[in-house]
Amino acid sequence: MFSKKTLVTLACCVSVWGCSSAVPTANEYLMMGPSVKSFSTTYNATTVIPKVEIPLYLVGTGMVLVSDSGEVTRARQHLWAEPLDSQLQRITLARLEQRLPSANWLTPFDSQSNIQPHLLISVERFDASPSGHTLMEGHWLLRNVQGKLLECGRFKHREPLNKEGYSAMAQSLTTSWLNEVVDPIAQAVSSTPSHGALQDADCQ
Repeated sequence: MFSKKTLVTLACCVSVWGCSSAVPTANEYLMMGPSVKSFSTTYNATTVIPKVEIPLYLVGTGMVLVSDSGEVTRARQHLWAEPLDSQLQRITLARLEQRLPSANWLTPFDSQSNIQPHLLISVERFDASPSGHTLMEGHWLLRNVQGKLLECGRFKHREPLNKEGYSAMAQSLTTSWLNEVVDPIAQAVSSTPSHGALQDADCQ
């Protein structure tokens, strides 16, 4: 996906200012999902969607490559158009509203958010490899207002890129997040019984 020449070019971008008076324009990418049909369910619960928890290496707007040996390369000219945690919250909320339109999806800013169940999503990986694939990994928890665990799950998805470049990387990560993370969450929570609770150990 990302040739050695491309990576060297990216690393040299920081020195461009010393060689030229023209500052290179950064490319910014915004996650956008297509319109999709709702699932066949009468699920109508109210749930709060906080910002998605991300690890420190993903904080900021630079898109990240991680090699199989753990070497991290953070792009300086290819950026997310908004912080990753809030961007993932936004597209997750929009997708859940489409898949489960009878439910009521809130953000923590809503006045009723402190008395509703929370869907907590934690990301451990959300990056691409220089060898040409994207990878996302993490877990999610649905807790009621008393903090009891109602449902949970883990996700791990690796997707080969069909072409080179950061635009392809952004599209692959967006599509995989919606199809392989948010849709399975929607299916799981819509079948969660309104009574009973799990133990945290059940999600490990």
